[in-house]
Amino acid sequence: MEQLKQGYKQTDIGVIPEDWEVKELGKISLNMGYGVGATAVNYDGTNKYIRITDIDDETHSFIPSPIMSPSFFTDSNLANDGDILFARTGASVGKSYIYNRNDGRLIIAGFLIRLNIYDAHPKYVFFSTLTKRYKEWVLSESVRSGQPGLNLEQYKSFQIPIPKKTNEQIAIATALSDVDALIAASDKKITKKQQIKQGAMQQLLTGKKRLPGFNGKWVEKKIEEISNTSSGGTPYRNNKDYYKGSIPWVTTSELNDGFVKQTNENITEDALRNSSAKIFPEGTVLMAMYGATIGKLGILAMPAATNQASCAFLCKEDEIDYKYLFYKLLFIRNELVALGCGAGQPNISQSIIKVLYLLLPPTKSEQTAIAQILTDMDDEITQLEAERNKYKQIKSGMMQQLLTGNIRII
Repeated sequence: MEQLKQGYKQTDIGVIPEDWEVKELGKISLNMGYGVGATAVNYDGTNKYIRITDIDDETHSFIPSPIMSPSFFTDSNLANDGDILFARTGASVGKSYIYNRNDGRLIIAGFLIRLNIYDAHPKYVFFSTLTKRYKEWVLSESVRSGQPGLNLEQYKSFQIPIPKKTNEQIAIATALSDVDALIAASDKKITKKQQIKQGAMQQLLTGKKRLPGFNGKWVEKKIEEISNTSSGGTPYRNNKDYYKGSIPWVTTSELNDGFVKQTNENITEDALRNSSAKIFPEGTVLMAMYGATIGKLGILAMPAATNQASCAFLCKEDEIDYKYLFYKLLFIRNELVALGCGAGQPNISQSIIKVLYLLLPPTKSEQTAIAQILTDMDDEITQLEAERNKYKQIKSGMMQQLLTGNIRII
């Protein structure tokens, strides 16, 4: 058995400091119960209705929606300071939200469970519901036939390690809140940059704004005039050896409106020869043609094969800049998707794509200049996203260390 560090003790949920204790949520909570169902609508702007879907999956913050509030509710159905709300059913079971008075008067929906934390610092307890141990507990407890779910008694039984001194709970919650503030600030910057980029696309990709040094009337050309199109294929799935090669193979799930730099699967030369898959060169623009990913785009950052659900645009070098085509398709994505909407699964075929007209700058040099501006904006957004992800990793590590007492900050 591994020897415990001095000042620590073994508990049912792991090693914690000797001056900490393990408590069940039900032992530190009051006003426990369920929310109220929306039996009718009666919205006057005074109250908001918080449902499972109104809690952001990533930030666990309240995202207001125009849902009407129930026609009947009591003060006991309103969220209050110290309340933590938990999703009790469905795919989001276990999701949590701590009431923020800046969110206004919130009526708690029926599929949420309320625990009002009175014998601990609520924000400390809330952060304990974001840990890996909590998520594993939810997964284990919610497994049952049919739809997953957790009831009030189960939530009350969840155990957390907790400092006996309130000031230590506050210090830990404050440290984690500070990192949350950095993440929120990064999100705000990213949103602003994305809005600026969207405005630039609106101006530059329509010819409403011309870059210095360029003139001449823009022209309309069919896609087949500026680019060849093709699609790939899927090697026989039952032959596992086909998927043990070194040729990158792209599926539409890997198209995320940016460069495709790596793939989840690679195929062999034999797979290539014995299927309709083919290798497309670096710089090929890809677009998902059907299904849930219809309209998603990517640019190959290396030679790769694709499945049959992608349309590959092989740009004619003298006609169009491949990055410009990518941004143009991104800009008109909604129009493209609308063309594929019909009965059954959405599907936009190559025959439709080929004859689409695009409004283009008269010279490739202007296309390239526009594409470079948008690429630079994307690079800025990518850097900000990397910064935000760094903060998220820091927070994850801090929760693991601080909420177990492995590192003490007071």
